[in-house]
Amino acid sequence: LILRTIMIVCMSSITPFCFSLLNDSFPEEYKARSIAVYQFGLYLGVALSNLSLEMCGAMGWRWAFRVVCALSIIPTLLFIIIKEPQ
Repeated sequence: LILRTIMIVCMSSITPFCFSLLNDSFPEEYKARSIAVYQFGLYLGVALSNLSLEMCGAMGWRWAFRVVCALSIIPTLLFIIIKEPQ
C-alpha cells in the first residue's frame, strides 16, 4: 500500500509536466492525438505488467527481468533523442 501511494504521488506530479511538454512539442492538429497516445501508455503499462507476471510464472523471474529490461531500451533512447522545445 505504501509503494502504491508513492507511485500515485510520483505520477500525479509528472502528469502536468508531460501535458505541457506535449502541448509545446506538437502542432495544434496533433495535440489531441499526442495526449491520447500518452494516456494509452498508462493502460498499456498495466497490461504489460500483468504479462510480465505471467512470464515470471512460466519462465522464471530472471527471464522476465531480461525481457522487461530489453523493452525499456526503447523509451530510454527516445528520452535521449527527443530534445525539449524552446
